[in-house]
Amino acid sequence: MPCYDNYITINSDTPSRTGLYVVSLPGIEVQSLSSLTKSDQANYLVYWADVYKRAWDNLVSEVAEKLHDRFFVDLKLLARETSVFQTSYNTGTSAGIRLEFDLPKYARIHVIDVEVWAENAYDSPDFVLEFRDTNEAGELLHSESNVIEAGRNTVFIDEDFEVDSLFIGYDPSVVSLKKTENKQYNIGYINWDKVFCMYDCGFGIGSVRQINGGGLNVNYVVYCSIEKFLCENINLFKQAFLWKLGVEILSDRIYGETVNCFTALTPDRAKELTEYYVNEYSKKLENGVRGHKVNEDPYCFSCKSVVTHKTILP
Repeated sequence: MPCYDNYITINSDTPSRTGLYVVSLPGIEVQSLSSLTKSDQANYLVYWADVYKRAWDNLVSEVAEKLHDRFFVDLKLLARETSVFQTSYNTGTSAGIRLEFDLPKYARIHVIDVEVWAENAYDSPDFVLEFRDTNEAGELLHSESNVIEAGRNTVFIDEDFEVDSLFIGYDPSVVSLKKTENKQYNIGYINWDKVFCMYDCGFGIGSVRQINGGGLNVNYVVYCSIEKFLCENINLFKQAFLWKLGVEILSDRIYGETVNCFTALTPDRAKELTEYYVNEYSKKLENGVRGHKVNEDPYCFSCKSVVTHKTILP
């Protein structure tokens, strides 16, 4: 469940976690939301879900911009592929790759895709990749079923994970995949062999381990997540989020294609409301960002030093 789910709602018909409702903003009523509903949306609740997600995404982007003014924000810490394929095919039961990292507080592992080399073609759900916490017996975090052809295949994942040890596995008794061994990066500080690879990430120790012959080439990035930062400090940004929702709804009223007596604005009124909403949002956003030192994560956020200079005339 996203951290912002029901954090702010339309009105008290759906209780919000903050006690904040978008209809408390001037000029916003349930009728105005209903009037902004597009022809391909079933009702105003579908419109609300769309504008709610858009407001959150834009808030994340604008918090990132504000943080860049005060911190050196290292968005990407590490990028790797795990494996190279061998000639023989795997047998047995559970196999795969285990990624381990000492993740900074606001970092995530993002798995972009997983490459496999199949002996035969397989339909979904015969081919399944499982993403588990720690090992093959750990909590199931995500699963991906796909149709794959005989030969080399890329399975797109595009998922974030917030565990220090991530096992990505499959069942070799169901699907026959080529074995893999660790891919070597010649950068000087990796303790490497074909099964286990350990390296200094700059923020801690990371490792890749081929489990029972591997069989997967995982393409991943370890990055600092502004969204994770925002989620874990969401209470400091609740007012900014509320006014951002107002900004997005007002934008739809001004620039959207749905025009009726509930949405139409005169140019002067549109300008007045836009300035009011944007100014209120900017103040709330600045208040949310201003109080952060982020001492808990010096790897993702390091303060920008204030540099001063003095000119001395001869």
